[in-house]
Amino acid sequence: MDYYKILNVSPNSSLNEIKKAYRTLSKKYHSDKNPNIESLNIMKNLNQAYETLSDPDLKQNYDSSLTNNNIIYSIPNIFSDINLTLEQIYSGILLEHPPIYIKPASNHKDVYFYNNTKYTINILSHPLFKKNDLDLFMEKNITLNEALNGISFTFTHLNGKKYTYEYNKTVIQPETKKIIEGKGFIQGDLIGNLEILFHVILPEK
Repeated sequence: MDYYKILNVSPNSSLNEIKKAYRTLSKKYHSDKNPNIESLNIMKNLNQAYETLSDPDLKQNYDSSLTNNNIIYSIPNIFSDINLTLEQIYSGILLEHPPIYIKPASNHKDVYFYNNTKYTINILSHPLFKKNDLDLFMEKNITLNEALNGISFTFTHLNGKKYTYEYNKTVIQPETKKIIEGKGFIQGDLIGNLEILFHVILPEK
């Protein structure tokens, strides 16, 4: 994918020029004006291109996959996986070897290029959370008594902070999902939610 072509800018464009091009195109293809699949796909590409080219580290990584000043991708002949924890994916991380900046909220199997190597992100399994795009997902077993009378439990978020979740408004039915807004992954101006799926464990007798 040619990010420069998507934003209609040259590789030598300044950050202000890139921002101006993004604002112009995003107004043109915004879903409020063009509520169709094609415009949604265009906006997705515009957001991805802008996010990369407006960040110095991401832009450097991207440019390293191009040859000279022409928009021609170098063909990697080395392939490697990068194993990362969900905590690293949440905050983003600058690796030392290879010197690649992994942007926050990267997805499993996302690809980064450095020199002649294609690196594929492998997100390691987490004991509590799973990633679903920008949303964070967790499962919680509760007793019948908790389902009827309410629950309160504390968990450690990927950001390292502890949060206490309480709910006692209504009976929690089996396989009920509760949403905590703004506690998912953060990617630029976009923020995901935390989704909790409750499994009610019924007594055997």
